Amino acid sequence: MRDSKRIRGVRALLLLGIQWGLGALSVLAFAPFEWGALWLIPLLTLSLLLWIGRSPRMSGLSGFFYAFGLFSFGLNWIHISLFQYGDTPFLLAQWAVIALALFLSLYWGGVAYLLGRLHQRNRGMESIALLYGVLFPLAALLMEALRSRLFTGFPWLAA
Repeated sequence: MRDSKRIRGVRALLLLGIQWGLGALSVLAFAPFEWGALWLIPLLTLSLLLWIGRSPRMSGLSGFFYAFGLFSFGLNWIHISLFQYGDTPFLLAQWAVIALALFLSLYWGGVAYLLGRLHQRNRGMESIALLYGVLFPLAALLMEALRSRLFTGFPWLAA
């Protein structure tokens, strides 16, 4: 019993690490790299991992870690601006970027949690196709619109 819990915990950490790495990989779709088609691979993998997710909690964590990977690498320019041009101490600038990335990751975590909750209630193939084919893109679009407008907005790294 104890070993199976440990295996599940290691598996969950591995999946969250994969999500974080996929989010970091997504940064290559934006300037200056501009490998736009690369954005689809992490996003489709996120959808797949949300689909096979065991619980809404794990789905929410997956979305959160995906976004944290995306924002922690994609917002690194803010650290450079704070440290080099704003004369902010190195560690304070680094923590400010991490705090911003954690806050912005809450949006994706919320969408993924909602998706996991709906997936848990609707197990039929038709409803799952509707959930991932229509509701997930719609929820992600609305979340991105909210993120870019709420609290004066933060539209960088929008999907």
